[in-house]
Formats: sequence, structure tokens, C-alpha cells
Amino acid sequence: MKFILGIALGLVLLACQVKDLSFYVRFHDPNGLQPGDRVLLAGRAAGRVEALQQVEDGSWWVAVTVDAAFRDQVTTGSTFAIAPDPDRPDRPCLVITPNPAGEPIRDNAVVEGSEPLPDTLMPLFRGLSEGLEVLQQQFQQFSQELERLPRSPEYQRLQRQFESLLQQLEQAEQKMQRDVIPKLQQDLERLRRELEKAAPPRRRSPGEQKETLEL
Repeated sequence: MKFILGIALGLVLLACQVKDLSFYVRFHDPNGLQPGDRVLLAGRAAGRVEALQQVEDGSWWVAVTVDAAFRDQVTTGSTFAIAPDPDRPDRPCLVITPNPAGEPIRDNAVVEGSEPLPDTLMPLFRGLSEGLEVLQQQFQQFSQELERLPRSPEYQRLQRQFESLLQQLEQAEQKMQRDVIPKLQQDLERLRRELEKAAPPRRRSPGEQKETLEL
């Protein structure tokens, strides 16, 4: 009995040693992000925004905390972007897209955020999203019509084709959210950095100096 209690106590102590991950994400524009907004990791609530502060170069450091259960999934290969919160339409959130290819992020590290897509590109992606919604509605209507058919071999063939097309539609939507949009955000951020390097340095007065955030 004492042996079992010892193992249980050891596991509890081990769990207590795993702390939440606290770090900073650098953005040129926080786009309305505020303390208390959610952090989503692969679509799941995984943390919160703690604070925001503008620093000397004019960029914003967003202090975030990721729950201990998710800290191993946040790596240097992950992408960090600001997007509307799916469960709170009136609020933005910080979206982390995990990528196991990178190294685990350490506490108090500063990582680069992916800037939102320019307004000129938003209609394009809005049109793609609306097109996918129309397709989903058409699939639902077709599914209802399919249910009215007799359970014949022809019905089974149509059902298999329908399920295959539905799966392709879901994969296309996931690919756009997972690959296409983050890739464009990364490319835009790279171009923005190159423009910053090419531009002459901007002088700032001593009064504009900001103190470093503390988590």
C-alpha cells in the first residue's frame, strides 16, 4: 500500500513541475487583441493573452500563456496569427498552428507573428469560404434527396460517390485553413521584413522608449 501511495505522490509531484508556457509574440499591429483574449492551438482553447505593449521599434509584444498540457506542441516551427475567435465573433484570438519540425519554445522567448492578410486579399478568401459554404449546402440537399431513393445497388454506388466528394470538400477546407493561409501570411511577413531592412532607420525620441513587459 505504501509503495502505491509513493508512486502516486511521485506522479503528482512530477505533474506539478510542468508549468504553463509564457512567451511573447511580436506583431506590427495587434489588431484589437486585448488581455484575456483566448489562445487557440489547432482549434482548441490552450491559453490566454496576458498583456500587450509597444516597444522601441514600434512593434507590439503580445505576452501569452499556454497551458502546461499544450506547451510541448508549441515549437519554433509553429505559426502565430491573429484571427476572429470562432466562439466569440466580436473578439479576436491568437491562433497557433503547430509544427513538430521546430524546437520547443522556451519561457520568455520572443517569436514572430504572422501578420493578417491585407484587405486587398480578404475578398478572395471570403469568396473561397462562401463558395465552400454553398457547396456544403448543395451536398446537404443532395444527401436528403439521396435518402429518398430505394436501397438499390445504384443507390449504394451514388452514396459512395457522395461520401467521397464530401470527404474531398472537407479536406480542401482544412488545407486552405492549415496550409494556404498560413503560407501566405509567412510570405507577406518575409516581404515586410525585407522592406523594413531596405527602409532608412526611423528616429524615436527618448519619450517614446517603452519598458519591457513582465509576465
